[in-house]
Amino acid sequence: MKSWSSHVVARVDSQRASEGRLAAVFERLTVSGSSIEYSREPGWAEEDLVVLAELKAVQLDALRALADGDAVAVDRLIRSETDALRARIGLLARLRAVNLNEAYGRGRGAHASPCDANGTPVIVDGTKR
Repeated sequence: MKSWSSHVVARVDSQRASEGRLAAVFERLTVSGSSIEYSREPGWAEEDLVVLAELKAVQLDALRALADGDAVAVDRLIRSETDALRARIGLLARLRAVNLNEAYGRGRGAHASPCDANGTPVIVDGTKR
């Protein structure tokens, strides 16, 4: 695999240039009720898809440059990042559970009240409530 080259740095700079637009896209995708905003703002969904496609192209181009175009090596890089994100999500889910257990107890339905207050679904016995 190559080390960072000016070619890759240019791609990273391009990615950074898109970060402001990406921040707006990610905010719209993660904010509760964003589907209502999308329906009220014609063109947002299409614009956001263009920004996400641009991000994908820049990221793949940078990864391919790092891996000398080897698709298997690119896949390894992507899987490595995916595994790290899954581990992080697992740690955050556990931290959330500990916080709710300490604050509201472990009894059946104990988490329903605070989760209702912040719009977060509660899963009890495998059922989302």
